[in-house]
Amino acid sequence: MADNKVNELIQDMCRVPEGIARLRAQPEQVFDEYGLDENQKDALRTGDPMLIVERAGVHPILAMHYLFVAQPQVMEMMSLVKYPELIGEKENG
Repeated sequence: MADNKVNELIQDMCRVPEGIARLRAQPEQVFDEYGLDENQKDALRTGDPMLIVERAGVHPILAMHYLFVAQPQVMEMMSLVKYPELIGEKENG
């Protein structure tokens, strides 16, 4: 069974108002507080959601949440505006 410490860290990061700011300012301290091992820490340091899923056992959706914190510019590249087009549905309107 996968270790849930990393999942808990990411969930808590989103629940606690200062969680994101603290993780950005003091990531190593936060990693240590949650008792992450070096493999888990290395995966989070990469900011690569696939590595975070594979190496740290993080749920894919939580890996994306972490990516948005670690690399906020990624959110600018993501949009669902064209999704109806991609699946062959016409927009309402």
